[in-house]
Amino acid sequence: MTKNIEDARELIERAIAGDREAFDAFVLNCQWWFDDQIEKVLTEHHGYSLGIDPKEVLNELLIHLWSYWTKRHPPLPDNLPAYFARAVRNQCYMALRKAGKEQERTIPLEDWNELVSGEGLSLSQLNYLRKQVQEAMSHLSKQERDVLLLRCDERLSWQDIAQRLGLTTRQVKYLYCKAAAKFRKALPR
Repeated sequence: MTKNIEDARELIERAIAGDREAFDAFVLNCQWWFDDQIEKVLTEHHGYSLGIDPKEVLNELLIHLWSYWTKRHPPLPDNLPAYFARAVRNQCYMALRKAGKEQERTIPLEDWNELVSGEGLSLSQLNYLRKQVQEAMSHLSKQERDVLLLRCDERLSWQDIAQRLGLTTRQVKYLYCKAAAKFRKALPR
């Protein structure tokens, strides 16, 4: 058993080259590290109370790694712990989404429809808010604005937005996260 995931670098390199025995040895030597990382994420997000099985998360992660490594033969990153921590976190988040815990992130503008329609606001408040939103939206590209409005205003699914804009769902999610961050940053505090 390795003391540090960095110690498994040679096994990982052999696994990427397609050596199944090296991959199995890597899993055997580093399983404690993966178990620990999965436990941290699931505990933080109450995954155990949702019935998420950490062994299933680990199995899905290892299947994904083996498949990715043997198909793409990627170069190994310099920082292995960060690389694997990100992989664990992403796999846990997928399990949480399946269990219904992690909801797709949306901009925290509960009053988005009120803001757009102007209901319940005085004329001066409405003008001020519209000006702030327009200013924040001006920091976004056309594609980012489209994704943001289709998701928040029209409440379309990722797939529907992707189809409408001729993008993949992954591109849409990326654009949404980027647009939401830029929008939040541009809004006055």
